[in-house]
Amino acid sequence: MLMLLIDGHNLIGKLPDLRLDDPQDEQKLVARLQPVAQNLRKPITVVFDPGLLYAPPQRSPAGLVRVLYASQGQTADRVIVGIVRKARRPQEVTVVTSDRELTSLVRAEGAQVLTSEAFVAQMRPPAPELSEEEERAEVHISKGEVDAWLAEFEAARQRRAGEKKRKRPKS
Repeated sequence: MLMLLIDGHNLIGKLPDLRLDDPQDEQKLVARLQPVAQNLRKPITVVFDPGLLYAPPQRSPAGLVRVLYASQGQTADRVIVGIVRKARRPQEVTVVTSDRELTSLVRAEGAQVLTSEAFVAQMRPPAPELSEEEERAEVHISKGEVDAWLAEFEAARQRRAGEKKRKRPKS
């Protein structure tokens, strides 16, 4: 994969902490994509449908995330298909979308597709490894659970004591 091309609003709709009705959703997505681009060490292009005002192409501060807005009367899907068509090696383009129609169109042009859901799963950083001590510190047991276990241990102790009495030889 040399180029990662993202259907922006489709991806926003798959992220649990972003909402399409948030006026800052696009900026929040771009901010979330910056560390992903750094980890991949590849630039990302994210394409959005037009909003109320057309915005010219932009780059994130580090330059790894390029933002394109479809012009009025055009859709992000058309822009994405156009980019794939113009690519010298479309097989090296991966489009992130869960839109079935867009998936069919870009695959017909030779691009790869990664569903938005799969990409979201890849965006999450792996959970840090916990030391044994940290794992023990994470255990939370209620007083009721502690009392139930203590009662269970006491019952087991009494059973063992009763078995020992029965096994003692009589003198």
